[in-house]
Amino acid sequence: WNKTDPVDEWECRRAGLIKSIQGSSNPVVEADCLNL
Repeated sequence: WNKTDPVDEWECRRAGLIKSIQGSSNPVVEADCLNL
């Protein structure tokens, strides 16, 4: 699914906000955000 619907800038910002509140990250999204 990640090849047909890759992460975008919005999803990376959302993941960062969730990480700042929750204290944990989504490693799959984080890894793909590095390639933007």
